[in-house]
Amino acid sequence: RRAWYLARLPASAVDREHAWLERDELERRIGDRLILQLVKLEEKKGEGPYISDAQVDAEISRKVEVLKNQGERVKDAEDLYRFVREQEGMSREEYRQNTRERMSIATYLWQKVFKSNDEFVPPQEMKAYYQSHLEDFSTPAEVSFRQIKIKRTRDNRMGVLVDLVTKGLKEKQDFVEISKRVAELQGADPEEGERIFTKNAEELNTWKKPLRDLLLRMKKGEASDVIETPQDIYFFRVEELKQGTPRPFEEVQEEISKRVREEKNQNSYDAFLARQRKKTRVEVFLPQLPVAATEGK
Repeated sequence: RRAWYLARLPASAVDREHAWLERDELERRIGDRLILQLVKLEEKKGEGPYISDAQVDAEISRKVEVLKNQGERVKDAEDLYRFVREQEGMSREEYRQNTRERMSIATYLWQKVFKSNDEFVPPQEMKAYYQSHLEDFSTPAEVSFRQIKIKRTRDNRMGVLVDLVTKGLKEKQDFVEISKRVAELQGADPEEGERIFTKNAEELNTWKKPLRDLLLRMKKGEASDVIETPQDIYFFRVEELKQGTPRPFEEVQEEISKRVREEKNQNSYDAFLARQRKKTRVEVFLPQLPVAATEGK
């Protein structure tokens, strides 16, 4: 994995972020292994593969179409295997196994962990959520924000930078410092990362979705998840808001229902994984993360 990063980022950046990249990779793999152990038990009960070859083939065909739409020279499955071998160093068999495992994990979670959360959200629960989150559903009169902009590329450099930002925000690193780092890695002026943009509601209405809708929903001090557009990828942090009036409950019911289910899914996943770790002997021999990696200092 280190070699994979070195092919896409300067060595200094990889060295600087190595500790949290290593820890994040390990934690992700531990979670995957714990779930795949449960998948194997399900396979034994059913006396067959949890995910069939036909399902893997369908997912690979879907991936081919995604890469086509992104402008990659991938026409069929064989082109995809070549593409993955060049980009990831994975053989055909390794890629198919990786795809099967990812599908198995997602299917298991939806069937065993998230299923109950996908049910109808009662109106009284949605109304209570609405009343306690009125600011979330108020259209701001004006928004001041910072942004991190990542240019789309044909190699995996874009994905590395997205991971860097996502994990940096998760570790509570400073948004401005992350923005400067990303600008530097893209050959831009690092001072651009300190810039604050201010837009009123009328100006934001000229922006395309999903950027406009997201900025109008965010709260002061909140940093967004990754936002993808056909041209670029963005992260935002709202610095100041001049609030308007809340949107009517009837207008935001679908959005509330989605938010409630997503929050329940995340809570269910965290609790589920914590239970599995307690049942399994897991030892981590990596050293503790340095202060700079956890606090952004």
